[in-house]
Amino acid sequence: MNTAIPKNSACKPPTQTYVYCLLTQKKPFGVGVFSHQQAKAIIRQFAAAYHIASPKGCQPGTVRNACGYLTLPGALNSLKYFLHHSSTFPDLDCTGPHFTKPCVAGSGLGSYYITPQFAGKIQQLNDNVNTGIREAATYTQSAFVDVRIVFDGVLSGDPANPYFAKAAAVNPGTCCNLASGGGLVSFDGLHPSNTGYALIAYYVIAAINERYGRHIREIDVTKAYDGTRCSNKRECFPDVYAPH
Repeated sequence: MNTAIPKNSACKPPTQTYVYCLLTQKKPFGVGVFSHQQAKAIIRQFAAAYHIASPKGCQPGTVRNACGYLTLPGALNSLKYFLHHSSTFPDLDCTGPHFTKPCVAGSGLGSYYITPQFAGKIQQLNDNVNTGIREAATYTQSAFVDVRIVFDGVLSGDPANPYFAKAAAVNPGTCCNLASGGGLVSFDGLHPSNTGYALIAYYVIAAINERYGRHIREIDVTKAYDGTRCSNKRECFPDVYAPH
């Protein structure tokens, strides 16, 4: 839910949330279009209902100022319930077949949302794992690509950043960034699109070539985006998650 939106975005400011972009699309999930003010109000209610608000503000991807998260399934299920039950929210802790009782309401231990405290612990664990991978690559003198740095660069919105410039050059003025519908992530806002995977592969191949003196042909990310990078023309199609 808390995905920062870069300056050049398919989802216009002033938003900092992926779910906001979904709510303001044309007929999201079969319901009418929400205005910007309605979408922001619903998000505030989500945050209060599930204890994912950060009163002093938060920064995605940090430990000290971690953000709470409402997962996409949680957002969709809650939105459906919200629209059909007089603007109230379901209990995401203690209801449903995959929850066992007794449970603690507001614990955030279900599969639908993550509290800021738990998000911070997850981020710390993730950082430790990434540090281990980096140290192992250094020790074995292996090719190494920090994908997080690549996507942080895209997220920066800075034309001088080489990672942002590479993504923005896929189809200038149209694609690509990390916003909802921005072209690099799929519908869930988490997994890369075909274009996103092609961008990652571009830097992986570059690292392999540099480290081992190989000459693997680089991937043309634009061709992956527009669906022309394949040997079997019957299986070629433009990236369905990217704007064209």
